[in-house]
Amino acid sequence: MAYTKQRQNKYFDAFNKGYVASSNVSDATQLIDTLQKSTLPTLEKIQNYKIDKSKDEAANKVNTLYAQGKDSKTILEEINAGQHPELAGKYVDKTVQYHLGRVEASKQKLKIQEDMLTNYDFKTSNLDVFLKPYMESMNFDGKDDSFTLGFASSFTPFKSKLMSADAETRAKFNYETKILDLIAITNDIPTDEIGTTYFQTLKSTQYELPNSEGGKFIMHSNDDINKAAMTDVENIVKGAKTSKELLRAFEILNADRGLDAKGNKLQKFLLSNKPEVKALIETYENKARALENQEYTINQRKIETDKKDRLSTLFSMDNSSEEFNNFKSEFIKDYPTMAITINSIMTASDNMLEDKGALASIDRDIHLGVYNNNVDLLLTDLAKNNASKTTILSSFKSLASAELRANSGFTSPLQDNEYTGTVNKIAKILSDSIPTLSKFDDNRKFDFMVDTIENELSTDWLAWNRENPKPNSSQPAEVQMQWVEDSKKYLTDQYESIIKKYDNKTWGETMAARIEQSGLTTSADLDSYAQEYYTDVISKEVTSLSKETELLSELVKESETDLIPVSQKILESPFFSNLMATAGFGLFGDDPNTPNIDERMNVVMDIMEGLGLQNVDFSEQANAVIDNINNFTTNVDLPEITKNFKFFTDQDSVEAQTNAFIEGINTMAGQPITKGFYDFYIANNDEVKTNMAQSFGISTEQLDEFVNKYIK
Repeated sequence: MAYTKQRQNKYFDAFNKGYVASSNVSDATQLIDTLQKSTLPTLEKIQNYKIDKSKDEAANKVNTLYAQGKDSKTILEEINAGQHPELAGKYVDKTVQYHLGRVEASKQKLKIQEDMLTNYDFKTSNLDVFLKPYMESMNFDGKDDSFTLGFASSFTPFKSKLMSADAETRAKFNYETKILDLIAITNDIPTDEIGTTYFQTLKSTQYELPNSEGGKFIMHSNDDINKAAMTDVENIVKGAKTSKELLRAFEILNADRGLDAKGNKLQKFLLSNKPEVKALIETYENKARALENQEYTINQRKIETDKKDRLSTLFSMDNSSEEFNNFKSEFIKDYPTMAITINSIMTASDNMLEDKGALASIDRDIHLGVYNNNVDLLLTDLAKNNASKTTILSSFKSLASAELRANSGFTSPLQDNEYTGTVNKIAKILSDSIPTLSKFDDNRKFDFMVDTIENELSTDWLAWNRENPKPNSSQPAEVQMQWVEDSKKYLTDQYESIIKKYDNKTWGETMAARIEQSGLTTSADLDSYAQEYYTDVISKEVTSLSKETELLSELVKESETDLIPVSQKILESPFFSNLMATAGFGLFGDDPNTPNIDERMNVVMDIMEGLGLQNVDFSEQANAVIDNINNFTTNVDLPEITKNFKFFTDQDSVEAQTNAFIEGINTMAGQPITKGFYDFYIANNDEVKTNMAQSFGISTEQLDEFVNKYIK
């Protein structure tokens, strides 16, 4: 089977081969020759004129006139009209003419440099043709010979550098084309035949051809052959999207290179110690590892999804049916390590020996993200506590809801603003109905009631969320708003039910006695003071931030453009870092013992509630952007930044590279990409970064540099 080319043609270093010789005759040298043949003194004599004070003054005067915006034609007309007598005289006149020529040469050089950026193509033209209109516009026949000399003295070195650079560009292009033509003849070689026929095919192009001097030369040198092979590998590595596509590059590196001129077997590239070959092999190995990791991750995701889907189906079936037994057998055949867990669950389901308390704790952990993307651990923990099929199905629903929330940037239902607000309102009303305590202050009543209400309400609230998962941003606005209204109604109903149930004198007196006899320690009291301190600090922070309208507006704007929830923006903001650094506030920071939960988000949500800010779910939009980047297969060319005379950076080339990079990255993503989006979604995602860098033909390190340099 013939190989289907995966790469795009790219240019590369020319190895300084095949340079075109530039002409040693220019318009300027011809002008000087003409001048030497005139009735004026020879060039040597002119260059040796004594520069006396009057000539210095003349040059200064000419510069002053130019600074006033006058061109050489106007200046000469004014001199001839006698307006500048200090510029008259035999020798002074020659100085003036010479200086005017140099100035005009400088002007022409600037015009030519600017025009070449857009209007010169070495493939369709040449410098002599391009420069001819500029030379004709000078009308040297009507100029003084000293003017011509001054022009030539400045323009000749400039043109010489242009001719040299043009010759280098042509030589490089010709060499690149030559190498690409070599690579093209190998494209039809099947991958499984690379090892034996690749270099044999390349060497078949080493024709012996006659030269213009009657001798002979080899059409393609050994260096050309090696360069073609290495470039082919480089392009395949850049374009490969799968390990299968990358195999062709390995086969070239491992291919038999035949014999050298002395009949010795040439070493395979894979075994070479040459720096340029070792660097190429390293690039190949890095790409191979990246693709393997990418393919492994994708495969694991598929496995996890398959497990969850098949487990849900299994526990929904009648376990006395033949269909159930067949499905179970196939499942265990595909995932034998799960056999013991599944069988133990089926036994527990039959005997109904559930540990209700432990399973309730597991359900809370599910919603807190402990089991996200780990269905094996969840199933094992459910089995340990004799979960029934019904409980398992319910747990899978909770897991799906928790993973959806995590992928959408939402917090756990137990951290939902409406839920926590409802708990606090109930706790406040009921704590106020409890008689005054003798042992503790009134803050202890409130804390005690929060714990009591959460213990009662949380299970029902989690169950409601399991059956009514929060819609993401891809859902219509009316669907999202309906969920908000439904959740508020549910919590309101729960609020009214609990208040009605407990708001009576007998219950209040009973709770007071229970709190008095609870054995609360001094440390428990400190918790109350900590909560009071927290509330006070948050209140002050909200008050301060509410005055910073510009800052809040910018946060919301950045959230929308970066596709990052406002909560995350606050979490990363300087003012939040300062808040968390407040003396004694570290108690409310992130707990390292809960790696799947960032407790700081509780603080963020309290701030947002105080400011009236709402999170927006951007997960669908962000995932769509990531998918666009991963599915982008076209290579993007980035213009090189050039130097004028190897000293000064050409700003136009910088602008061209900037525009090409921004346009390229936006095209990949399908929308404008911000620095915030890149840092949050891409910077630490090796898979996406690798795909993006490959499209640009650069490394991931260079990609980070370009983003930091060009994307604001």
